[in-house]
Amino acid sequence: MKKVLTALFIGCWVIGVSYAITMMHSWHYVDLSPSSTEDFKLASILPEVKDHGVVHFLTPKCSCSKSIFEHLNSRGPLGKTVASEVVILIDDDKEEFLKPLKKNGFQVYNYSTAQMKDEFSTSIKGVPLLVIYNKSKDVRYVGGYSDASITPLTQINIKNYLLTLNEGRKIASKPVIGCSVSKEYQAILDPLGLKYKKEN
Repeated sequence: MKKVLTALFIGCWVIGVSYAITMMHSWHYVDLSPSSTEDFKLASILPEVKDHGVVHFLTPKCSCSKSIFEHLNSRGPLGKTVASEVVILIDDDKEEFLKPLKKNGFQVYNYSTAQMKDEFSTSIKGVPLLVIYNKSKDVRYVGGYSDASITPLTQINIKNYLLTLNEGRKIASKPVIGCSVSKEYQAILDPLGLKYKKEN
């Protein structure tokens, strides 16, 4: 009987660990791209632009966002002759991203997860998210920065995206692979609360 209980315990432990590892591994392959651009309500906060504007959605709670944050701080704003650039932060409670970005000349807005849901409905599922809009404030591109998850080695060149749009071509859609900012999606992706801590 003791051997049976031991075998059952080991079996349950192996299954539990395997499930947790599978869940954590799968987070890096889930595409959190918006289902459409129709729900984006960005017009009220976006600066007027001559050709195109760029918006980055990031959160300090996401390692992929941190890579984009470091990239932005390293290069600085694109400059209005290229494109107006805005960074929208989510749950940056300690102003971890906000202060350095502002210091480096970026226009930054900070929202809580609850405010995001009110402002942008359910259109934003995850970050890091890139949005490019035109002078009419119509969204021309919404999606990820790369075909894979973002790392410090990922090559990011927003100017190439802008050049593509200025030539009248479309940017090939890229997945948003990073962290969910939607409580609904967090519950689906991480029912055990391993990645996204459950808040009371």
